[in-house]
Amino acid sequence: MQAITVYGSQSEAYHRAFKVFLDHTDQKANARAWLQDLVRSLLSRRVFIDAGAGNGQVTAWFVPSFERTIAIEPNDSLRDELRRACPSAEVIAEPILEAKPSATADLVLCSHVFYYIERAEWMATLDRLASWLAPGGILVLGTPDYGRWIWRFLEGAYKRVFPQGYATEHINQYTRKSLRKEIERMGLVVQDIQYVAASEMIFKAVKPTAA
Repeated sequence: MQAITVYGSQSEAYHRAFKVFLDHTDQKANARAWLQDLVRSLLSRRVFIDAGAGNGQVTAWFVPSFERTIAIEPNDSLRDELRRACPSAEVIAEPILEAKPSATADLVLCSHVFYYIERAEWMATLDRLASWLAPGGILVLGTPDYGRWIWRFLEGAYKRVFPQGYATEHINQYTRKSLRKEIERMGLVVQDIQYVAASEMIFKAVKPTAA
């Protein structure tokens, strides 16, 4: 029997595996138009925080729309690409619970991060993201919906094709109902929920101006 190697999410091998996945999916491209419409609708575009910026592909889409961009990425390998993709961004190497952005944001984006977070740290992480929002600021949170068979099928197919890839790192599996409950417990108001390829859910939640 051949042994299967599992890559840690901070390793160079994981970076290569994740890049293969991104190169063969249109998830981020499909979300781009929706995010661009959201950015254009913002009354203020002073600060953008990308929490879990990865290689900077998505971050770079929106750098020109904001006065300042703060990108949080603890993975060393991804962070090198991030700096090249977004040379004007302030890059923070710490994970979300340790990061201390220098300003509150009009938009906080956190995509494909929460399934790596231990259950005991869910609320603390959401609370940290919410604390970075200026009054009236928007949190956009994207993660697969494990309540939908389409994502479970896609992930199962990916694991069969590339068994040493990212999928075993998904220690938490949110559904639309469970994630909405957690977001609302933080005092945020869910304004919209979109789906990419009927499998990845994207929450838009606002911090009330009175908060």
